[in-house]
Amino acid sequence: MNRFERTAVLLTGAASGIGRATALRLASEGAAVFAVDLSQDGLRETADLLPPRHRANPSRTATPS
Repeated sequence: MNRFERTAVLLTGAASGIGRATALRLASEGAAVFAVDLSQDGLRETADLLPPRHRANPSRTATPS
């Protein structure tokens, strides 16, 4: 069993940098990652880098109020 199997994570800033690296690491260890960011393109890139069993539609971008 993976360390984060059966764990759901809401991750902000997942489109690049540390947020992207965290999303990829958590997913590789079994977590279901719900990614949020201001950059829709960056979220798509992050989703493309995820292991195939963890890919889904990229999350919606956050809209600052």
